Amino acid sequence: DTFMREDYQYADDFDFYHRMAAHGTVERLDERLTLYRLHTTNTYRSYQNLMTDNAVKVLQSAYRPIFGEAAGEAASLISLHLSRGMPVPDRATYLRLCTVFDRLNGWFLDRLDDAATRAAVLQQAAWFWRRMAQATARQGNVSLRTLLAVHAAGCPVTTADVAHLLLNKAPVRGLMRDLVRAAVPASRRKPEPSTQVPHGTIYRPQLPDAAAPPTLFVSVDTEAEFDWNKPFRRELTSVSAMEDIERGQAIFDRYGLRPIYIVDYAVASQEAGMHRLRAILKRDGCEIGAHLHPWTTPPFEEALSDSNSYAGNLAPDLEEKKLAVLVAAIRSSFGVTPLFYKAGRYGFGPSTQAALTRHGIRIDLSILPGADMRRQGGPDFRRLVPIPYWIEGTDILSIPMTRLDVGMLPALGRAGAYVQSNRAARILRLPSVLARLHFADTITLTPEGVTVEEQIKLIQFLRRRGYRQFMLHYHSPSLRAGHTPYSRTGAEVIRLLDRIEAVCRFFFDELGGLPGYPRDLLQVTRPGMDMG
Repeated sequence: DTFMREDYQYADDFDFYHRMAAHGTVERLDERLTLYRLHTTNTYRSYQNLMTDNAVKVLQSAYRPIFGEAAGEAASLISLHLSRGMPVPDRATYLRLCTVFDRLNGWFLDRLDDAATRAAVLQQAAWFWRRMAQATARQGNVSLRTLLAVHAAGCPVTTADVAHLLLNKAPVRGLMRDLVRAAVPASRRKPEPSTQVPHGTIYRPQLPDAAAPPTLFVSVDTEAEFDWNKPFRRELTSVSAMEDIERGQAIFDRYGLRPIYIVDYAVASQEAGMHRLRAILKRDGCEIGAHLHPWTTPPFEEALSDSNSYAGNLAPDLEEKKLAVLVAAIRSSFGVTPLFYKAGRYGFGPSTQAALTRHGIRIDLSILPGADMRRQGGPDFRRLVPIPYWIEGTDILSIPMTRLDVGMLPALGRAGAYVQSNRAARILRLPSVLARLHFADTITLTPEGVTVEEQIKLIQFLRRRGYRQFMLHYHSPSLRAGHTPYSRTGAEVIRLLDRIEAVCRFFFDELGGLPGYPRDLLQVTRPGMDMG
């Protein structure tokens, strides 16, 4: 028999699996053997219609014993609305899909004796149905009456599905908007994605593609060890924690993630800092970016102070001199020109964008959404949200850290922002205490001081609101005990690694997300831009 049949192009593997299953039992290997890269020319994006048509042909043949002459219609409904996730256009189609879905489940379950396998089949089927139901609700194509009819027919309908439907009805959306406007002063409302101008830099939002799957990226502040609660000192350049960098990398390798290691001058200029990282880069396991810490990056022409620890506060020529030294060190040590940048302490300033442009930086990671660091001399990012932004007048795409207010404290305005950004409050773990009381659920996607439950809550909250791009981050010294407040003991290091593992497992195995490939960020184009 033919291994891959040309008549089933772009669904030929799907066809092959079905033909193979006729000759015996097919087992699933839980070990990851393939790394799937998401980019703009993926087959499922470029040839989606042809792929769906050929998948229908495969399923039509497989469904004939179950549906007889109606196998073609059943295959089309399943391929379009459950596999592809397209919204159902009307009530009649919704009810037909429900009938097909219920009959398929019954047919499979009747042939399974193992209770665990039956439970797994039902769980996966319910996930597909829920995704379709929510996409349909967003389109406004169904009514509560339809959901009740579907429920009566035996298809899964949860309270969340009903809530999702009601909240997407125009009158309810209007009522919610009016209630917010009445309860919260305009100056304190949560901002919608729009053009923002902090520190004189114009950020224009790149709105998410609602059809895209959720994608996870990783950035690691790869830096020297220093006491965050003591004054800055130029001689604090130890990089002993770099010996443990593979502890996090091993997790990312299992899930096909390529982290962006944003290295500071101490790491880039010492063999102890670079040799393990260089090995990861050589096997294409990561990307290298530039992380500018002014207090340890020459030339040293400025006084040591809180204000000068933010590179964007330095004189423009001095900021660029330091950037040039850092870029040169990375080229010499790793053999690459860094395309990714993150200002130490998120210290992006009014002249930073020009310096980045002149040194070939394409992706900036210096936004901490919702943070107000002005009391320490830093920037004010309160009105930015975790979506990509184009920096006006450049080809630089700014990818914020994944961080958002999901509780009540944002309504307190500046007082709430102060609690979240104040160093003393962080040392006392006040943000965590308030979060557990649900007063200040300002959550960052990081294993440092944030529980697995909180991180998953943030991911789910953002995904339901249309966010598709997530950035997990931490500091490299946290992988060795005693160097950061989050990893003071060996046991705390293990817990931090366990959090990274658990969040990745949720994102890929339960949420169905994809691992981001950093180089694909370089292919993102401005709306309306013709790439030729």
